[in-house]
Amino acid sequence: MATDAQAVVDLIQEMLPALASVSDAALLPHATKNLTQWSASAFGDMYLYAVAYASAHDYQLFADAVSFGASAAGPVQSKKAGEVSLTFVGSSLNMTDPKAYYARTVYGQMFLQIMNQRAAAHATVFGPCGE
Repeated sequence: MATDAQAVVDLIQEMLPALASVSDAALLPHATKNLTQWSASAFGDMYLYAVAYASAHDYQLFADAVSFGASAAGPVQSKKAGEVSLTFVGSSLNMTDPKAYYARTVYGQMFLQIMNQRAAAHATVFGPCGE
């Protein structure tokens, strides 16, 4: 069964009260990206929830970056020397470690929890190699 981006947005707005008033237009790009990034077979019956949490995570990082006036999420750092002050946002995204990336928001942590539960379920179902 194919899942469309609007179904993901509807689930986000229904199950995450903090994002209930976020417009469909703001959430749809994140839902579309995550639908193509993650496999339904990897998440089974939790696929829609996994994509919703991953999309909410991406939206939250984007919204945080915009609120800081930045183009990429990361820690805000300031330096001051006399009368001169400089503020910048450095990227702390470690794209080689998805756990570090998704640990940055509560939505990402929920996504990781689903991912870990599914991984444990698959290991239990298939058993160790050689059996």
